[in-house]
Parts: sequence; C-alpha cells; structure tokens
Amino acid sequence: MNHNSRRAWDGLSVNSLCSLLLRRAWHGTNSPSQAQALRSALSRILREPQQEVKALLDRNWRYLAQVEKYRNRRLSPSTVHKHIDSFRFEQSDEYQQLLQQDSRSRLIVSFHFGDFVYGPNIVASFEGASRKQYFLTQLESTPEFLANWRAGFSHRRTRQPKQLIVSATSAVQLIRLLQIPDTTLLTFADLPPGFGRCTQVKLLGREAVFPSGPATLSVLSQVPMVPVLNVEVRGMNQVIAFPQLEPSLKIGESREQKVERLTQNLATILETALLEYAWQWRYLSLFPAYFATE
Repeated sequence: MNHNSRRAWDGLSVNSLCSLLLRRAWHGTNSPSQAQALRSALSRILREPQQEVKALLDRNWRYLAQVEKYRNRRLSPSTVHKHIDSFRFEQSDEYQQLLQQDSRSRLIVSFHFGDFVYGPNIVASFEGASRKQYFLTQLESTPEFLANWRAGFSHRRTRQPKQLIVSATSAVQLIRLLQIPDTTLLTFADLPPGFGRCTQVKLLGREAVFPSGPATLSVLSQVPMVPVLNVEVRGMNQVIAFPQLEPSLKIGESREQKVERLTQNLATILETALLEYAWQWRYLSLFPAYFATE
C-alpha cells in the first residue's frame, strides 16, 4: 500500500481535503468550496447523490448536537434518568451469563455511533460490582459529564470506571492491567486516522484504513473483545453487543495477520451500521480521511 498516493476530488487532493475536514470538525469553520468538496467526496464513498449527502450531513450535525447536550451540559437527575431509561440492552442476560461462564478480563470496544457517550456504559453497568473497570479516552471527562454519569448510573453500581488518558498511559501499562483477572477496559474502535496506528481494511467496497489499536491490545494481552454498538431506532437507543472476538491465532497465522483480521471484524460492524444509520456517526464528516491512501 502506497501511503503517499493521492486522489483528487473536485480539484482537491485527499490529503488536503482531510486536513480541511479535521480543521472544520474541531473549529467549526467551512467555506462553500470546502463544503462542496466534502459533499462530493461523501457522494462518491456512499454512492449517494450530493443532495442526499447534504441532507445527511445536516441531520448528522443536528443529531450530534443533541448527543453533546447529554455529554457536557450539566443536567438535572430526572433528565438524566429519563435519558438512561431510553436505552434498551436486550442482551443483558446473555452478557451476564458470559461473565459468569468466562471471567477473563476483556475489552469492551465501542464505536462513536448513536449516543456513544452512554451506550458502552449501559453494557458495563451489568457487570458485577467486584469487576475492575477502566475507560480509555483521548481527553479527560468534564465535570459536567461526570456529574451526569453519577446521576444516571449511581443506582446500578457504586463507582465509575476509572478513566485512563491515552497520552498518559502506555501500551505496556494497558497489557499489565488486562492481565489482572476480572478487569474490563472500555475503549473505542473507530477514531479517525491520526489518532494512532491503522491497518488496511475493506470498507464499503473500498480500500480504507482503520485503527488497529484495540485489536493489537487484544492480541498482545490475550484477552477477548466484545464489540458494542449503539443506534437510535424510532427514538429509542438500542445497545447491541456482538459476538466475543477471541485473540488466539489460527494455525500458521502471525500476530500481524490476526490484528488485521480482528480490525476487519470491527470495520465490518461499522460498515453495517453506516448502511442504515450513517447520520448517527460522529465522524461522518471525516469519513474521506479513512480512504486517504487510495
């Protein structure tokens, strides 16, 4: 794979477009030409007319603003409780049975999809109080989010998962942590390129790159992953736990090949969700960055 290759969309190289998209996502600036370039790129990736893509992006931005309200704005306990009650995790009995039958440490690997703030916490809330829980994030949670979490989950367990910041936590530390029995680490699978190592996958029929960190951590620490996805369906948040992914190698398989296979499993889950609920993905406006090596 040639990481220096470029492909132009409407006269704008992919590398330049990705830079513009990242600046737009974090600083909220976008010129008409940049907006057009984004629509054009997504139209090609999603195989949808640009008018449909524009409506999709508008819906996406409105939805993310709603998710953000429950994340970093201090809410009343009654509002948080009502929001938590809108989540349905129909596999809760199966997940608790899995923990009883298999007490190994594991990764809960989520996606920035639907209400990604509370979705993985819903799953983790069904674990026993004796299980040690950690949450790996890029940034430290705000006091507002922590207060909302306590209001929403304090009746389910006595303490929040301990937060670990990526920049302050080494891979060795994470591996040692996961080798302690009865430990759960929550993390995300779908950060855009630029937030760690990536590997090549197939996504929507194209060559793409996808974060390999969760799969690498699973293989090196020899603990399984439970992929978790949250989607909103008719106003109700549905939390879905996918079959547990094992870290063991097939005969003749290298660690690198195993990491690639596990990462492809995670990318396929995201792909399935995008086909129907693309407007719920946090990184929809950054999606072209995942194809920057085409």
